[in-house]
Amino acid sequence: MDYAQYKKLKEEIEEDYRKKKEALETLWSMYQKPAGATASESGHSHGGGVPISDAIRKVLSGISGDFTVDDIQQGLKDHGIKGVERLSITNTLHRLWRRKEIALAKKGQGRRASTYRIEKGTTP
Repeated sequence: MDYAQYKKLKEEIEEDYRKKKEALETLWSMYQKPAGATASESGHSHGGGVPISDAIRKVLSGISGDFTVDDIQQGLKDHGIKGVERLSITNTLHRLWRRKEIALAKKGQGRRASTYRIEKGTTP
């Protein structure tokens, strides 16, 4: 490889890098929630216009006693919220538990889901 080939290859790599960096910046700006934007505009919802965590909190407000992911999934359907994946519900419930907004009644094992409950004095 001579210097001319080196220089040309270096310029091609730098141009490719610049384009990829611009694409990444564009994606990043698309997923940032601008002031006044709705949840669906920022890409952080399930398609119903309401963030998943808010939708789950709405379902939790009507639940008494212990509940599982299946109960939340059915509650979302009852509220007309469709298209929420089970894994999203599981992750959201785990996050609410870590924030001490709900309590863990029984840890799931294998294919068995965890059971949660709303403690008195907490408001999801």
